Amino acid sequence: MKRFISLALTLIFTAGLLSSCTSKTATAKATEYMGLKPDTLYVYTGEGSEYAGYSVFNDYIRENEGLYQRRLLLSNNQYLGEIFNYKNGMFTNYYAEPTLTYFWDMTKTTPNNTLTILKEPLQVDTSWVRGSFKRDVDADVSITMNAKITSMNASVTVPYGTFEAMEVTISYSDNSQTTKEYYVKDLGLVKTDVVSDSISYSSNLSEVKPGSSMDMQFAYFYPTSATTIDYETRDCKFETNCDSAAVILSGFNSYTEYEKGSLIPDGTKINSVSYSSSGKRLKIDFSKEFMPIGISKEDEYAILQCVVNTLGYMFNATSVAITIDGGAYKSENIELETTLYIPVAGAPEESSNE
Repeated sequence: MKRFISLALTLIFTAGLLSSCTSKTATAKATEYMGLKPDTLYVYTGEGSEYAGYSVFNDYIRENEGLYQRRLLLSNNQYLGEIFNYKNGMFTNYYAEPTLTYFWDMTKTTPNNTLTILKEPLQVDTSWVRGSFKRDVDADVSITMNAKITSMNASVTVPYGTFEAMEVTISYSDNSQTTKEYYVKDLGLVKTDVVSDSISYSSNLSEVKPGSSMDMQFAYFYPTSATTIDYETRDCKFETNCDSAAVILSGFNSYTEYEKGSLIPDGTKINSVSYSSSGKRLKIDFSKEFMPIGISKEDEYAILQCVVNTLGYMFNATSVAITIDGGAYKSENIELETTLYIPVAGAPEESSNE
């Protein structure tokens, strides 16, 4: 378990940091070193550990705002979400989601993390505190990670090629681990070497796949009667900066087994999504077009449960609240308070994306 925890921490702190650098001038901006290409999959193979391999995809790139969201597909098929900002010459990871089962723009999310990946000026001997963490939740002492640029022209060879790279060395205050990261201009992070008390391993860039998308599977529920429901599995394709709400809603309108074909009325929009990963509670606000007309109370309850189940498993939530244009859900048959969370029921394995 100690080995896995050590590796997981290193992946959170270093993996997918697709930075670039061959410029040796101190005037270069940190953003010039971020290889944040849209619709591109970066594949890393691991050596020394089964957990060292992973892939990276950029979900959202808000360059004008200095905000960047990406996901790591780990070797255990779980998604790790990360959000970064560029401000005051620093490129910082300010949010981490350990199990990102969904695809949604979270760049405005409240920070829960502070890890400074790069700091200007980008030149040899520039140093900074990357961040701190506790190896165990109950530990009294935090471990500090100190970063330093130790070379601007290190030669590095990975399966993807041989490059001249910027070398960043990260040391740990308890002397338990040393990490070296290598960045190449217009390409990104090409290599990570980790040497610790318990394990040594490396992650190496092996493929860059432009024209990629994030293809995910979700279970879309539908009523088979007023008291029973079933689901169909959907393949959903998400591209960088896509309208994920439109992709999600389209799945509700293409049933093959549901006799009505469409579960949600045309013109419905998702205004907002609020998700609490700690409480596993999801609140989703629909436009007024979502409201059903001319159906029985029993059928309406069945439809609501199908929507709750679909979105609950998609976002890894155990309960879901539905609101309409920021207010309570009020139809001819049913009224739901804005604070009412409906439990998710009937977990299909296909919808987990974990």
